[in-house]
Amino acid sequence: MTNILIKKRKFDLLDYDSEAEFEEAVIQHSKNLFGVDTFYIPIKKRIGKASSHNKGVPDGYLIDFASEKKPQLYMAEIELSTHDLYTHIAEQLVRYSTLTKTSQNQIRDRVLEGIKKDKKLFKEINEKLSETPFTNVDELMNFLVDNPIKIVVVIDEETTDFNNSLDVFRDRPDVVTMKRFRARNEIAYIYEPMREELQDFESRRKLKGSYDGVHFDTVVCAAFEE
Repeated sequence: MTNILIKKRKFDLLDYDSEAEFEEAVIQHSKNLFGVDTFYIPIKKRIGKASSHNKGVPDGYLIDFASEKKPQLYMAEIELSTHDLYTHIAEQLVRYSTLTKTSQNQIRDRVLEGIKKDKKLFKEINEKLSETPFTNVDELMNFLVDNPIKIVVVIDEETTDFNNSLDVFRDRPDVVTMKRFRARNEIAYIYEPMREELQDFESRRKLKGSYDGVHFDTVVCAAFEE
């Protein structure tokens, strides 16, 4: 079991009380988990044809501008490892893997709607587009769904069985992990980001003064009862 000691203070594992609580932590720390050039959009709307048995409600979508000329769209699934692996987690991922190939137009419309409803997000993405070949959000979304849509799973613990279950996918989902620890009035998150090699590069850029702050694989913040 992982033990954390920061300035002589011991942080103990603090499990998430619910998936909703975990999702909120993921949203709060999305730039750490996915990268500074990503935008996480927490849209929970059903996709899939009404007449089809294959329908689902993803937890959100991620737009990744790691490559400015070829950005990538991800469907995001946030899960607790306490959920049943085969009847819940794996089944959901198989369902979403199919939907990324059969419901691209619905996905485009859902994400566009989510972006345009959030004025702050809409502005930030448009500012990012100035560094890309795309002139507007609609053009960006058409490109994203015309190319393969990937899946990213955020989970609190990555077990051997969980990893083995992902081997059945031709395009294996990306995995991000984040555990939570507590010492009195402070919370620490220990996480494995989506692209560790990119995060290392970002850290080096920060240390050279390209922009403020230093990236750590431990995020510590004040804890509140709510």
